[in-house]
Amino acid sequence: GLHANGVNEPVRELKMERSDWGFQMKDISKTPVHFWHGKKDKLIPIKLVKMIAADIGNVQVHEAVNKGHYLWLNDEIWIEILSTLVKLFN
Repeated sequence: GLHANGVNEPVRELKMERSDWGFQMKDISKTPVHFWHGKKDKLIPIKLVKMIAADIGNVQVHEAVNKGHYLWLNDEIWIEILSTLVKLFN
């Protein structure tokens, strides 16, 4: 199905998205930001991710071409994320 955890996870994410985070997206532009996002994500479109990235300003968006919403279930993505972090902090 579309949702690994039933309807609860999308509802939780929507609530989280709409809640006050205590800062504006543009406030975090002083540090490099990386987003990994599946181009086949049916819950959060890549267009929205790119809009958020533009609001922040200092973002590199990594598009997982044949992946959907649950990227953390993919070992290749984790390798890419961890490799990127190692490069950033070395």
